Order: sequence, then C-alpha cells, then structure tokens
Amino acid sequence: MNDSQKNDFNTIWNLIHNSIKESGELSDEALGLWFSDTSLSELTSEKAVFAVATEFRHKTIVNRYFDTVKRHLYSVVGYEPEVEIIFDPTGYVPPVLEGEGVIMSPLDLIERNLSQRNSISDESEDIEKAEKTDDDEQPKFQTTTASGKEKLTFNPDYTFDNFVVGGSNNFAHAAAKNVAENPAVEYNPFFIYGPSGVGKTHLMYAITNRALELYPDMKITFVKGEEFANQLIESLSHKYGGKAFRDKYRTVDMLLIDDVHFIGGRDSTQEEFFHTFNALFEDHKQIIVSSDRPPREMHTLETRLRTRFESGLLADMQSPDYDLRLAIIRRKALNTGIRLSPEVEIFLAERLNSNIRQIEGVIKKLSARYYLTGEAPSIETIKVLVPEFLKEKESPKVIADKVISVAAAHFNVTEDDVLGQKRDKNIRLARNASMLIIRNSTDLSLSEIGRIFNRNHSTVSNNCTAAEALMEADPHFAGEVREIEKESRS
Repeated sequence: MNDSQKNDFNTIWNLIHNSIKESGELSDEALGLWFSDTSLSELTSEKAVFAVATEFRHKTIVNRYFDTVKRHLYSVVGYEPEVEIIFDPTGYVPPVLEGEGVIMSPLDLIERNLSQRNSISDESEDIEKAEKTDDDEQPKFQTTTASGKEKLTFNPDYTFDNFVVGGSNNFAHAAAKNVAENPAVEYNPFFIYGPSGVGKTHLMYAITNRALELYPDMKITFVKGEEFANQLIESLSHKYGGKAFRDKYRTVDMLLIDDVHFIGGRDSTQEEFFHTFNALFEDHKQIIVSSDRPPREMHTLETRLRTRFESGLLADMQSPDYDLRLAIIRRKALNTGIRLSPEVEIFLAERLNSNIRQIEGVIKKLSARYYLTGEAPSIETIKVLVPEFLKEKESPKVIADKVISVAAAHFNVTEDDVLGQKRDKNIRLARNASMLIIRNSTDLSLSEIGRIFNRNHSTVSNNCTAAEALMEADPHFAGEVREIEKESRS
C-alpha cells in the first residue's frame, strides 16, 4: 500500500474520532485511553473494518463502544456498511481491494491533525493500575496542563490564525488575543459567553497556544467545568486529595475553565472555586472562563462568584451572521480540500444558521462523501445527505414581522406602537432596534423597510444610525439588541 492509500484511511478515521470527541459521549481521557491504537483498515461499499493493536483495548471497544464506532462511522461516510472490529497486533493496514463495489479512492491528506492520539505503551496490566488509586496516595488528575517546553496536545490546531472573525465575535477575538499576549494585565478575569457552537472553546485554546508561544515557561491549566467538579469530589475521598487538588489549581500562571456553569448548584465545588479564584487573582495570575450565558443569568451560581466574574471583562459571542457563515464555509472547505461552487456556498450559508459547529460537521461530511465517491457536492446531494441541518430561508417580510414582535415584547410595548407614530422612549427604542436588525438581517432596501414602518428611507437611515450610536454608548441597549436578534432567529 502506498502512502496516499494509507492517508485515505487515516483521514476517515480522524473524521470518525473527531465526531466521537465532539459528541461528548466519551471523556477526552477515555477516548485517548481506549482508541489510541485504533485504525480504519478497510472500507468498501459493503464493509468497514477497524483494527486495534492491543488485545485488552480491542475487547473493551467491542464490548463497550461498538455501537458508538458504528454510529459515528455512518454519520461521517453517509451510508451504512457492515462493521467489524478486529485485533491486529502487527498494526498492518490491509491494501484496498480492487474491483466492483470498492468506493475508496486515493485522498489528498485532509485535516492531518483533526484529533491528537495519546500514546500509551503498556498493556492491560498498566491500564488496570492506572484506573486504581491507593487511598493513601494523592490522586493524579488528568487535567490538561502545559509549561516550559511542553505543548498542549489538546486541540493544538485551534489558533487565532484559523479563527474566522466577523461581527458576532470580533470583540471576543480581540480581547482574547490581548489576554494571551498580556496575561493578568488588563482583563482579569476574562469571561466569554454565548450559545453552544459559536467558537468559545476555540478562543480558549487559541489563548493557551499563543501564551505558550510567547511565554514558554508559563504554567497553564485547562479544564472543563464538569471535570473540575468531578476532580474535587474525587480528591475529597483521598487522604491527601484536598491538598493535591489545591496544589494543582492554585500554583498555575493561567487557569482556563470551559463551561464554568457546570459548577453551579454544587456548594462544595463553588466554595473551592471561590478560594481558588481569590488565590490566583491576588497572586496576579490570569483567570479565563466560558459559559453559555452571562454571569447575571447563572442563577445557580453564588452571588459572590457572579460579582467576581462581572468585575472583569465580559465578551459576548453570538451565532454567526450570513457574511461570517459564508467566510467560515469557504475556509473549512479549503482546509478539507474540496471546492464548492458559489451556488452551493450561498445555499449552505443561508440555511446553516445555527452555529459554527453545525457548519464544521456538514463540511466534514461533504468532504468525506466527496473523497469516497468523487462527486462534487451539489445542492441536490446536500439536501439528501444532510437534510436535518437545512432550514429554508425565511422571507424578508416574515423576518421583519418576527423582529418587530420580539422587539415590542422586549420593550413592553405593542407591535402597533412600533409601527405607529408615537414617540415615547420605549417605543422609539423598540422601533429603532427593529429597523437596525431588519436592515442587517435581510436584503430589504431602506425604502422597503420604510414601507413596513410607514416612513421614508431617510427616516429609516437616521433611526438605524441612532440605534448604532446608542449601542456604542449604552451596553444595556446593545445587549437588548443582541437578545432581540437571537430570539428572532429561533
């Protein structure tokens, strides 16, 4: 088998591995432990064969994770071949079979490092030992930490260079870059919030990679909020666990906690995090957290923690607008080596309006299908392959009606008020916000927007300008506008 053919299988396996990782069905530690020496060794129209080089891991995958592998294989390749998982200690990858029914074709290597493979050299005896901890020993936490010449092996491809910037994330991107280059100087703590799949975690990894590039001796710890809570619980069951836990988190130069909302509602976890936060902050160490909501909406979090989060810099990230979606689609397609026609790019940008993760998933699926079949993606094939992700584009009139309805509710006025001639403060705010959002969300001209509000195009232009100026001067109003935008898209 030549190198190109081997790359074919590596590419498909990486797509499957990354799909499992993004689903959250397995922890990063479990994924690295059990799948570190797994490979895809055969793929035809009828059959897919995975090879595992360690017998102990092979048995575990077959008994525990067979359905997981099968389900994500189907998701990536777009059809359902028979699945077999074999034990192959040689690590030999069988050649691609020739003849009818074979669908594999040589691939250009795409997304070489979609996921990092953890190297585990010992056999089942050492694996079993790693899963046990003596009650008299301090627990060994699996949190990703790097310092000195080490590099984070956790999503090292997430950098500022490959983060696509647009109107919905440009402030968060600029602030994150400042934090990475000037840790604990201006923005501490740094709090990133927004719905799932908009790039919060990407920015956090970009911060770690940039900080280590500039300050190679910096000690950085990156942990998920849920894992932080689980490790605290684990530490309390060991004789010296509490000290080990504190030493782990209070001696770093930069602490990043992703999905910090998961610590809410747990008194012991919040207590420990409160003291960890204070220790790091007083020692002038950088604290970075992310959440799916701003601090004021984290009702299960203690007030003392919410106020500490709000004392730093808050960066809001929202679902990408049309222009940003189009830019992301083009970048992701380029990275995976497929060429999309302008018609296909526009079709996807109009309909993949949920989040960036959705766009990435669809592009990966299209790239796998393209390299397996040789067929360039068309609108018709996309409708068949990923119908669950596609939303028909709403008419501008429907969008406008929805925006006006949501804005009226936000400012406690009626839709008739927004469309009428009254000039009470809340009515004017709702009207101006509606005009601005409709202008930015549709291709309606100012004259067409004016007809909806029974006004001329110059009035619409002036009102939009006034709304933009108020957004810059009043963060509360800016937040209201973003909330109206978000609710109007749902």
